[in-house]
Amino acid sequence: MSETRTIEDIARDDLKGSCNEDEAAWLRSGEVAKSWRSCLVTFKQDVEKQFALRKADLGTFQQECMRRGESGKQDYFQEKADHEEWKAQAGHYKCLIEKRIQEAKKIIAELSDSDSGRDSSAAVRIADALERIADALESRGDAL
Repeated sequence: MSETRTIEDIARDDLKGSCNEDEAAWLRSGEVAKSWRSCLVTFKQDVEKQFALRKADLGTFQQECMRRGESGKQDYFQEKADHEEWKAQAGHYKCLIEKRIQEAKKIIAELSDSDSGRDSSAAVRIADALERIADALESRGDAL
């Protein structure tokens, strides 16, 4: 039986570096890039929720440990160390997500530019034309 993989599965594997080249290229294709970006935004929101929930849980645990006095201190310090380790890993994962979001945005923008018929060299041509006009005005003695 063939396993059906969703875009979320492939996007998650892409973040882990475990999807194949065809899947990675598919995510970055024109017809999928917007959906890929949407998945990534959802992943980022999930990580941010986890940060908030775990921080709140740690605060609650700290209060419980403080009520136990000295006996709770060691439990809290161990939990705090575990939390900091998780936080570092989750922060790294969030950075990977943000990099992929930027990559997806760039792909979407490039597709949008080509779909709307805008030429990426248009800005260069306009700047050149403005420079020629400024040079012509300067040679006539007119200041801008």
